[in-house]
Amino acid sequence: MNTPGQAGRYRAGIIGLSGIAAMRRGFESHPALGNVQVGSHAAAYHLVPETDVVAICELRTDLFDTFRDTWGDVWPDVRAYTDYREMLAQENLDLLSVATSDHVHADMVVDAAAAGVRGIFCEKPIATTLADADRMIAACEQHGVALSIDHTRRFKGLWHEVRDVVRSERLGRLRSITLSMAYPRAMLFRNATHMIDMLGFLSGSEPEWVVAELDDGFEDYGPVYAGDGGHDPRTDPGGYALLRFRNGVRAQIIMPQTKIGTISGFEIICDRGRIHVGDHGAEVWEPSADESAAYQRTLPTAPYNFDGQRSGIEELVQHVAAHDAGREPPAPLVSPGSAGRQTLEIILGILRSQHEGNAKITFPLAGDI
Repeated sequence: MNTPGQAGRYRAGIIGLSGIAAMRRGFESHPALGNVQVGSHAAAYHLVPETDVVAICELRTDLFDTFRDTWGDVWPDVRAYTDYREMLAQENLDLLSVATSDHVHADMVVDAAAAGVRGIFCEKPIATTLADADRMIAACEQHGVALSIDHTRRFKGLWHEVRDVVRSERLGRLRSITLSMAYPRAMLFRNATHMIDMLGFLSGSEPEWVVAELDDGFEDYGPVYAGDGGHDPRTDPGGYALLRFRNGVRAQIIMPQTKIGTISGFEIICDRGRIHVGDHGAEVWEPSADESAAYQRTLPTAPYNFDGQRSGIEELVQHVAAHDAGREPPAPLVSPGSAGRQTLEIILGILRSQHEGNAKITFPLAGDI
């Protein structure tokens, strides 16, 4: 642990250097929307002045040179490891990003918690089995570690504004949410996890049951994950599902793997209005004061927030700083391990429904999965 009160006082490490882990782009503020687009874990640490990346870990050693070429002006003395356990033993880290393949998060998070890391930002999905998710959550609870899952929409103001409208019941009771995503990489565990996570976020409830059918070609897939860590869409299906939450909200999931570019959005139906929401804004249809007509308004009213990773790292810094000061953090984690586990359970329920002939699957899931 570094000395509190200094800039860069929290020592950070990153496991996994491809994709979302280490890109550097988009540091200019958007002239209309205001905020910075970050795009990676490394960029997030760069923009949070209390943190320094002191160590990186990756099996592909060629990515060490890539990282130094990209970030050497910021962290010229970063140390590189091919064994994450050695990095944990040597570096006395405060914060850790786990940005590896989907199915190998668990041991890294468990070992980091035991090694004294105090805040962990883990890529989504939390894991690919509930057993792994449970031991990750248990290890972090045992050692007092803040575990946050990078379901990025949870860190963006737009989605909180939409949820605030729903919770206010100005549109009446929430009835249904339809999730649509058509994309060559509409993969349950790799990309669709972001969208499915929003169903729990917006509904404010736990799942009760699901009925599902996977894309053509995946008839024999499941009931467990059979992917390659998030690389090949042929190993991670898209599909369709009807989901009921315990508070009575119904959700429809329409998520085929297609050859077209990304099409995604949510249609939220309430008793007296509706909301259509995508990543860059939302339209709200609500009744006039005398309920004689409906009118439309646009969200967000606050500046659009691009930088989900930065918000996640800032939140972990706040939690660690609060612990250092002997006080409670300013708010619960926005994307805690428990929420990541719920999203994973829904995804596994979809696989089990397909495996059991499109049967209705009730939650919590039974069996060792």
